[in-house]
Amino acid sequence: MIKILVPIDFSDASKKALMYALSLGKNTKAKIHMLHVSSVPSRSGTKLIHKMRELVKEEDRSIVDSKTKNFISGFKTPSYLNKETIIRYGDVSKQVINVSLQEDFDLIVMGSKGASWIKEAFIGSNTFSTLKLSIIPTIVVPIAFDLEKTSDKACVALRFDKLFSNSCAKLINKSKMLGYQPELLTVVDKKSDEIDISIKMKRKVYPVHIAQEIRPRKAISKYIKENKSGLLALHFNTYSFFKELTYPSVSSEFTFRSEIPILFMR
Repeated sequence: MIKILVPIDFSDASKKALMYALSLGKNTKAKIHMLHVSSVPSRSGTKLIHKMRELVKEEDRSIVDSKTKNFISGFKTPSYLNKETIIRYGDVSKQVINVSLQEDFDLIVMGSKGASWIKEAFIGSNTFSTLKLSIIPTIVVPIAFDLEKTSDKACVALRFDKLFSNSCAKLINKSKMLGYQPELLTVVDKKSDEIDISIKMKRKVYPVHIAQEIRPRKAISKYIKENKSGLLALHFNTYSFFKELTYPSVSSEFTFRSEIPILFMR
């Protein structure tokens, strides 16, 4: 059974993430839990502050339960969705990571509003902050993603030097576990017409499509469009803050620009 954690803030972006997680549950033995992270008065000091914190938590439980009921009322809620939302307090990304580790979740599914990577570099986002901290596979679902037009193809895009690594094996296995058919892609500056590479895993051979392009994001986007991929699977990595501003990593760019869900793994 796959345990899936879906952080929600009752926005359209988190609703799309939940709907996508529910669609995964149709093809896998999944148990889906929702998590809402709220703020609470400061921990410091007096008994009055402590009492206020306890009152806020009691009120939050009632408010969150009511919001959750309205949030999921627009679509069918299968038995594998736990309708009682987990509530935590504090920093969103840290609490998502804490809950995912403490409760042994196998996958995190989060929504993305599609802001630019430059804006997120300065202001930050809960989704990107979670990605930077998470050691658990995480799927980012863009708000514009059309659930009705998806496919079961997964584009597993890796640097050439990562094709024969453990990262490649993990991305292929996780894609298959989620019900997708992995297709491998790598991008190089120059290639020879004679290059023909395939990877064999558990008696199955995966041909590697090699694209020639200086800008990896452009090549990956083209492949996804031409092959109608339903999932992009990437090894997550980021550069330093200043390097991200001048030459953002593929992970950073696709987090905010992809039109299909992205599976990130370390």
